[in-house]
Amino acid sequence: MKIILFIYGSIIGSFLPLLVERIIAKKNFIWSRSQCTVCCRKLDWFELIPIFSFVTLRGKCRVCKIKLPYYLLVYEFSTGFLFTLYGEQPFKILCLLICFEIISLFDLFTFQFSLWWLPLIFALAIYDSPMPYNNIVSILILYLIILLINYKFKWIGNGDLDLLACILISTNLMVFAHTLLLASASALLYCWFKKNKVVPFIPFLFNNLIVVLFLKSILVTM
Repeated sequence: MKIILFIYGSIIGSFLPLLVERIIAKKNFIWSRSQCTVCCRKLDWFELIPIFSFVTLRGKCRVCKIKLPYYLLVYEFSTGFLFTLYGEQPFKILCLLICFEIISLFDLFTFQFSLWWLPLIFALAIYDSPMPYNNIVSILILYLIILLINYKFKWIGNGDLDLLACILISTNLMVFAHTLLLASASALLYCWFKKNKVVPFIPFLFNNLIVVLFLKSILVTM
């Protein structure tokens, strides 16, 4: 059952980046087939198998040999693990994390996401929270204070603060701290290797949150 859930998740993880890219480009994402962004060749079915196709094609287009972005493989894996963890849980948990994933993809492609997502993710985070309501209220007050301070000094993107608050509300302090630590470390390493001064941080938060939740589930079952 876990393998089937992983396969379902990896298929969703393969589709969501395409969905977000086409929404941003205002293209049809229902009827048009996937194609190479460089040679514009429509992809064959065996090039669309999540994870397997990326690995067997060595991360390149089969014809023009252009390198495929590694985030495709990362999201296929992370969404596979996401479904493995929560595919049998109440749908609200999975829905919240998929919303996090979609937001992270918008941030990856455009460095921002629509404010229309905020009421949804905060509502789902509060509804799914294991915390008592007085703790949630305290977190929300602290979040608003930091948001106001950040508005003046611009220490971090407001979207990053939004997601951090939702992660803390919907999980616990330990998961939040480990996610923030791993996301910060991986983002710094990425900047160092790629020589980039600015990177979208939400994708690092989302994917490392899945890593932390996955490792937590392994430790619990041991």
